[in-house]
Amino acid sequence: MLLQDDSDHELIYEWLTPWVHFVPFNSELSDLVPKVQWLESHPQEAEAIAARGFQHFRERVRQQDTHCYLLQTFLTLNRTLEPTRLPPAKDFSIAGWKKVQPAKLSQLSHNYVPLKQLIDAAMKVEL
Repeated sequence: MLLQDDSDHELIYEWLTPWVHFVPFNSELSDLVPKVQWLESHPQEAEAIAARGFQHFRERVRQQDTHCYLLQTFLTLNRTLEPTRLPPAKDFSIAGWKKVQPAKLSQLSHNYVPLKQLIDAAMKVEL
């Protein structure tokens, strides 16, 4: 597994060790070709790194953890966001939209489902 170094580290970087679970390469990609060449010339090491990375991933990332993370994210969003309503059709025309069909706008607003409603429904489902 190859992972690009980036200033925006994701959670996965905290779980994995370079050269044990993955092969790092820099954000400018300047060392990517040499790293791929090294992996191709060392197939046993490459396979071992990939196997350790996959095993570590299987042990650390479980489906129920992902569901829990998403639920926590939605609950946080629900506490911080107010439902977004569509502005009146006249506001669209003032903003420079050429043709607004109010009938279509009203259809969209009827299809709106507040996040709270989705979360309430999710809370009723047993995981």
